[in-house]
Order: sequence, then C-alpha cells, then structure tokens
Amino acid sequence: MGDLGENIYVDGVQFGFFEVGKRYRFATTIATADADEGVGGNRKSPEGGVIVEITEKVEPCGNLCKLPYINDMQMQPKERLEKCKNFLLWLSQRDGLRGWYGRIIEGGTVKIGDKVSALVPSSASV
Repeated sequence: MGDLGENIYVDGVQFGFFEVGKRYRFATTIATADADEGVGGNRKSPEGGVIVEITEKVEPCGNLCKLPYINDMQMQPKERLEKCKNFLLWLSQRDGLRGWYGRIIEGGTVKIGDKVSALVPSSASV
C-alpha cells in the first residue's frame, strides 16, 4: 500500500470543495453534550485523523482506452485513436468524473463514515 492509486471516495461534498494546495482532515466525529452544540451534537475530534494536501487534479490517462468497455479493439487503429481522443476530451471537461491526487501529511486510517473538513492555514505557518 502507498505506492500509487489508492482511492478515497468522498460523498456529500461538491467537486470544487477540494482545491490544489489546501489541506483536509479525514476523521471520525464524536458525540458531545456541550451546551454550545446541544445535547448529542457532533464535533470533529481535535486530534487524530488523516491529513491530506491536494497536489493536482487527476487528468484522464490514455490507458483508459485499453478497457474493452471504453474502446472496441476490433475497430481500425485510426478509428480507435480518434474515439479515444474524443473520450479523454469529454472526460476531462466534466468535473467530478475524475478525482484529485494528494500527499499524506499525517497518516492514519480512513474509515467508512469518517468526515472530511478543510483545514484553515494558521497564520504562524509560512
């Protein structure tokens, strides 16, 4: 694990939520009984979780065209190439069909049900 292509599927946020250069924490929420949040309110655990920095948008790769449900290998090479180029162009123009690359800042385990939050850069960090 950790070589290439590990995925985290995030539901409930818009594609534009993630931005290159920003950091995000994936963590479990804990129930609290704080008066400020109401009984049984949720808040993120102040420690733990996984922190990821978004490094770049995933661009579609030509290897996708090798998949039989994307391209028909019985077609002539020129036709396959044209179909592949059109498919990659179509895919790259639609936000949310591809994802983001990121680097791990603080490692750990991301579990089903964990929440993601954008981290606000501190004024002390340069």
